[in-house]
Amino acid sequence: MKLLEDLKPEDFETLVGKAFELDGHTVTLKKVETREAPGKKFRAPMSLVFAGPEDTGVIAGTHTLSHPDIGEHALLVHRVTDPDEPTYEIVLG
Repeated sequence: MKLLEDLKPEDFETLVGKAFELDGHTVTLKKVETREAPGKKFRAPMSLVFAGPEDTGVIAGTHTLSHPDIGEHALLVHRVTDPDEPTYEIVLG
């Protein structure tokens, strides 16, 4: 398992299209986006966007995300409005 502070965009970019577990529900990583760091002392934030079933119970809050390549982490997840499919975002900074 990787430590949360050691996770980088590259760790997730190879997993786009792969299944993860979000509180025991299977979700699929749809995209990874990086943003500019707010200052030299900060790492650049990354956004992880997942699609999954309607019945995850995830709206906003801390939930467990797991995958064999990254391990299991309690992360802040929020539901993103998408008319086509349930979508969830995690931002790591």
